Amino acid sequence: MISKKIEFYKYIYTDFRTMTSSLPYYNYKNMNRDDCLDSRLALLHTVSPGDTVSIVRLQNTDDMKRRLTDLGFIKGTSVKCVLKTRNGAFAAYLVRDTVIALRKEDAADILVEMLW
Repeated sequence: MISKKIEFYKYIYTDFRTMTSSLPYYNYKNMNRDDCLDSRLALLHTVSPGDTVSIVRLQNTDDMKRRLTDLGFIKGTSVKCVLKTRNGAFAAYLVRDTVIALRKEDAADILVEMLW
């Protein structure tokens, strides 16, 4: 298990610079902020209110990916978390001057880069 994580970290680090579409889907599904080699890389559901991030990749299903793209969740777009529920089931994000609420399950499939 540890050797798989080390290989995964090396893969992310080398592929993160090129941003190719060869990143595997299953590796990001259960990732949290502490699992990333580059501490700026995270999943959208782990972002705290007030933090601003940039979208790196959408890992959602085709239908949800199309809906999110229509709402403005496009690679490189800046997103700010403005509100989270106490249990974390829903969160509101500011995307292109529009506040959009997402379920945790949908936000967990969006890979983002923290902007400091």
